Amino acid sequence: MEGSANDVAFRVCKARRRKTPQGEAFDVRDVLRIAHPAADAEQRKALFGWIAGNVGDDEARAELPAVDRFLTAKAVTSAEEAVRVVTEARVPWEFLPDAMLREPGVWDALVDTVGMTALVRNLARMTRIGTLKPMGDATRRAVARLTDADAVHRARIHPMDAWLAMRVYASGRSQPNRRAAAQTWKPVPAVLDALEETYELAFGAVEPSGRRLLVAVDSSGSMACVKVHAGGSPIGTPYEVGCAMAVMLARIEDGGVHVIDVDTRVHASKVTPRTNLREIARWQPSGGGTDLSLPFTWARDERLEVDGVVLFSDNETWAGRAHPSQALTAYGRSVNATARVVVASMTATGHSIGDPRDDGVLNVAGLDASLPLVVNGFIRG
Repeated sequence: MEGSANDVAFRVCKARRRKTPQGEAFDVRDVLRIAHPAADAEQRKALFGWIAGNVGDDEARAELPAVDRFLTAKAVTSAEEAVRVVTEARVPWEFLPDAMLREPGVWDALVDTVGMTALVRNLARMTRIGTLKPMGDATRRAVARLTDADAVHRARIHPMDAWLAMRVYASGRSQPNRRAAAQTWKPVPAVLDALEETYELAFGAVEPSGRRLLVAVDSSGSMACVKVHAGGSPIGTPYEVGCAMAVMLARIEDGGVHVIDVDTRVHASKVTPRTNLREIARWQPSGGGTDLSLPFTWARDERLEVDGVVLFSDNETWAGRAHPSQALTAYGRSVNATARVVVASMTATGHSIGDPRDDGVLNVAGLDASLPLVVNGFIRG
């Protein structure tokens, strides 16, 4: 609720399009009932009353310009009207009715006005409905924005955001709801190239943790058997995704990361800070069994003092003489007792190799754009 009443109203109106992780509509009224914020001025009283349904639209729009823009946008009934409110009133895409968001011309106007994050996340939608197409004007303008270094830095796009967008867009398919039909599109090569540049540019806005990290990627056979999905789109095998994450961490930390592959042995990794992401798609894991105690055992034997160990796996470990948590304890006793561990499972298995009772171990299942930030924050402590 920070900021002016109109700023809060703007965020409230945008939030009305959001859904819960279960796909249910997000009701701001419920938030108001739980939080009980204080209305310290007439504008806030009007806003809270409008959210609760006790203040009419006319009164709310008279007090709050953001509500006026929202109600004006919600009332449009044609693509021409929608384009006008986008270009003249600069309304965000979240204010528009669902029917208008299926119109290619509306997104043609939005290409120039939506925030950078929204642009990145809606590339597939714009391609599917025909706004973005080879050699199209909207494509040219979208590419120009995606490759604008200053804009990427101002929006604080993380390399992970760009990488996920690139993989989702390249897949040409999304099915977030298994009970609904899949959505498909034909990726535009110019947009894919632009997303690669967005990825490169995004490193300029990332702050390293300043910690020394050992990154271990599970290279057992099971890491190539399934696909990891993000937003209902297949983005690669667990091994490919793990290697891509390792590249990002190595590049962000700038010399503070050592990467290894592990199956039933420790292998030298091909990952370097300058690894091209297209290379990774051609890599195959070493195969064989899985002993995820090895990163800790190897680090102990090598007397490798690190502040954190990050393990990318599918958590299917069965080989080896020691449980990973026992190997971590042994590493702590002989090398660094304060080392923190992140176990990132590319697939949800219902169990983890990390001890959930250990405050120095973070277990993560699944994948989204926040993962590098979670890793960074946890390792920093």
